[in-house]
Amino acid sequence: MHKLEDVLIMMNNHIMSIEDEAQDELSRLEAKMVYIVGVFKQLDLEFSTLEIEYRNATTGFFREEEDLEVFENSRIAFEELMATITKH
Repeated sequence: MHKLEDVLIMMNNHIMSIEDEAQDELSRLEAKMVYIVGVFKQLDLEFSTLEIEYRNATTGFFREEEDLEVFENSRIAFEELMATITKH
């Protein structure tokens, strides 16, 4: 939990740095958007990797249909979160 808090603080510091360094409002907004989209893309990549690793680890524990349903529900929830966040 502390690691997550540290990461969130670091991300906040990066965004504040973008705010401080931007020369105009449009540049500031574009820089923040690039940073945040980059973070989401990295999270998506990590999540996809986690799905594969989890699937490999749980192959012997879950039937294939249950496994697919768990991952599909996770993917749908993640995509809905991404859509909600990127709307703003």
